[in-house]
Amino acid sequence: KFGCWGAMPAMFPLRHFAAIQIAIWTPWCVRSDRSAEASHIKCAVCGIMVQEASKLVDEIGVSRKDGDALGDFVEQLCTIQLRQGRWIRYLDIVGTADLKVEHQDTPGECRSECITLKHACTSLLKNKEEEIVEALADQLTGEKMKKQICRKACSKKPAALNQPRKDEPFIADPRGLGIIEMLEKKETIRQETGQVLEVMDRKDMDSQSEGDMETMAAQDAYAEQLRDARLQSGRDWRGKEMEL
Repeated sequence: KFGCWGAMPAMFPLRHFAAIQIAIWTPWCVRSDRSAEASHIKCAVCGIMVQEASKLVDEIGVSRKDGDALGDFVEQLCTIQLRQGRWIRYLDIVGTADLKVEHQDTPGECRSECITLKHACTSLLKNKEEEIVEALADQLTGEKMKKQICRKACSKKPAALNQPRKDEPFIADPRGLGIIEMLEKKETIRQETGQVLEVMDRKDMDSQSEGDMETMAAQDAYAEQLRDARLQSGRDWRGKEMEL
């Protein structure tokens, strides 16, 4: 018997790297434990999510009258790499059996608990995106959204965990909020244009030579030319027609 890990999946030969064979998989017990933990915090995560959405939609400047823009905004609420999902970085799961979610003053490193929080968020969004969009369009307060959208998630107590979980300490992200904001902008640009930007901290920027700065300036200018060319062609970097 293989216990928690189950049968090891078959190795696929790597023709060009015959000496090395690699298999990456997630044991069923890890997936099961994460789902069970996510079900314990669904109610709390739902309340925080809709409260954040009700404030963030105006902070980012999404028009409440534009259904498509609201749909894109809601779809990205669980995307930790974007501003829409930054709120997840501030959450900490506490407890070993009766789990609770606490909000911290600073964003934390995204480790195991962060992934569990994201899992809870994405499971909540299933079949709820349109309802959240309508609530935002109707300018409902976060509290009203919580009562309307989180009713099912908060209606019954989840089943007990199969085994006590190991509480993961919350560790503040050493990069700081400034770098996180830059990375969010980088990901937004990548999704919109396909351009991958390099993000550096102040120390790396100060150590750049004049030649390095000239190279980066040339790359930025070339990227701007590409964006202008795509705009004139009417197609994005994926080749799809843009909505003008």
